[in-house]
Amino acid sequence: MNDKMKQFETFWRDLIHSLRLVKTNAGEGIFNQYASFDRGVDVPNAASIRTENLENYLKSIGTAPVLIVGEAPSHRGTRFSGVPLFGEKQIIEILNGRQSSNVNKPFCSATDTIFWGVMLKYYCERKFLCWNVFPLHPHRPGKTMTNRTPKNEEIKRFKHVLELIMRHFKPSYIIAVGRKAEKQINVLDENLKYEYVRHPAKGGKSEFAAKMKRLFESL
Repeated sequence: MNDKMKQFETFWRDLIHSLRLVKTNAGEGIFNQYASFDRGVDVPNAASIRTENLENYLKSIGTAPVLIVGEAPSHRGTRFSGVPLFGEKQIIEILNGRQSSNVNKPFCSATDTIFWGVMLKYYCERKFLCWNVFPLHPHRPGKTMTNRTPKNEEIKRFKHVLELIMRHFKPSYIIAVGRKAEKQINVLDENLKYEYVRHPAKGGKSEFAAKMKRLFESL
């Protein structure tokens, strides 16, 4: 095993341990997609599939000059794919990953569809890394197929996870997608430098596309 592989294995062990360690339940309003499954919508080994999808994605990145940061997993996106800003549709089509839901049509959020409609070109040309400030799926208590904004104290629990990501991939640029992601980055570290980009699914697709074009063409 070469040095890069050893470094990745160490990073991955620390990352997945940090994520799986968090015990959650539906009443608390957080679903841990890497440690739990919902028999109503998941296949039995869903957590393992999502973990494998995430590992393969991070391993494929190598280095990441740009870190694109979203808010949190949605109930039709990362909750099922395991990979930030990917729905199951993108996991299958872009990464040759696996579906963890038990539905006929792979889950995919509106944000994931719009995001990849703009970003696939840049992903193929130059690797960037997607991550969420809050890495688990926040939902309304008792209603797992919903979304909610994570609280500040919940976000702070995962500061070390974002630090792990940044230490391993060493991005030169950080892009916050949407005001919620921007606010949550500031909750974690008010001194962290980043570029703000309007959320593409909040009426800002053309603005998002134009700014991403400027940023990526300047690299």
